[in-house]
Amino acid sequence: MLRGSTVVVRRSEPLSAEAGEEIVIFSAEQGSYHAFGTTGSRIWELLEEPTSISALCGTLGSEYDVDEQRCLREVSSFLEELRQAKLIEVRPD
Repeated sequence: MLRGSTVVVRRSEPLSAEAGEEIVIFSAEQGSYHAFGTTGSRIWELLEEPTSISALCGTLGSEYDVDEQRCLREVSSFLEELRQAKLIEVRPD
């Protein structure tokens, strides 16, 4: 289970490119394609460097005016999907 203190970073393998306001990601290793809207694209950008979920929500909370608990819940869910797709690495807390 992902917690606020969990540190995540995107894996180096997936290729990503901007397509308008979206980011499109292709993982040759997984044979999968993903497209993220505005918020997902911003999270992907922030994952360029290892960062905790709490730090992500601090940034997103100020940029999108979302409360901390909702942000933690929704970002954790999104990151779990990315983890299952093998697009990110989860570092031990």
